[in-house]
Amino acid sequence: MSDASPLVRKSGASSRSRETSASPYLGLQRRGRRAAVGETPLREGRPRGDCYVLEKGRALTYKTVVGGHRQVIGIALPGDLLGMRGFLLSVADHSITILTEARISAFTPRESTALIQKMPRLGIAILWSISRDEAIGVEHPLSLGRRTALERTTHFLIETQSHLGLSGPAPADDGGYAFPLTQEQLADVLSLSAIQMNRTPRGLREQGLVTVAARQVEIHDLEALRRLAGYTRGYLAQDDPLSLRHLD
Repeated sequence: MSDASPLVRKSGASSRSRETSASPYLGLQRRGRRAAVGETPLREGRPRGDCYVLEKGRALTYKTVVGGHRQVIGIALPGDLLGMRGFLLSVADHSITILTEARISAFTPRESTALIQKMPRLGIAILWSISRDEAIGVEHPLSLGRRTALERTTHFLIETQSHLGLSGPAPADDGGYAFPLTQEQLADVLSLSAIQMNRTPRGLREQGLVTVAARQVEIHDLEALRRLAGYTRGYLAQDDPLSLRHLD
């Protein structure tokens, strides 16, 4: 199913042989619309509303502290589910802001629960998808607390490459991918100063490892980058969940 949506591909449904494998996911993507840059479909502290499928674009998930400063939780890519972290909470525990022109599909917790009751495969696939997001979430505080600016940036660039491969054709090991984040946004994600953000990509480019320019990442030596970042691939391995195979 080469034309499968990012959510279907991320959840492993596109690798199934049956043509109906994508049908459970359609119920989550009936109310699709464009989302403008800067739109905040979910705001921390507000009563919970819809959850979303990010079909296109990039979104930022974050929490705020007293004084209005924010701490980035992560970057959402196509195929990611937004707002599922607090699925059973009455009040949102984080915010989501659209970073680039995007398309999102809204669904309510009630709608997803009804679909899961009819199609257990959907529930298991959603849990598997969320587990990939959780794996990224576990790595983020480790980067902020224990990795240097160089390691932090390198790890994020490799992780983004792997993350993109979950919901679409995986970028080539020594290739490139679209990177619509500005330098300021990347600094915010990695909690780096403007000075650090200026120096770090330049240093990586001068070493012949990776080039970040013109809204594009070009990886020149992936293995060297992995060694530099201490990057392990296991936590984003793209294997069909065993529990899904048991339902066949």
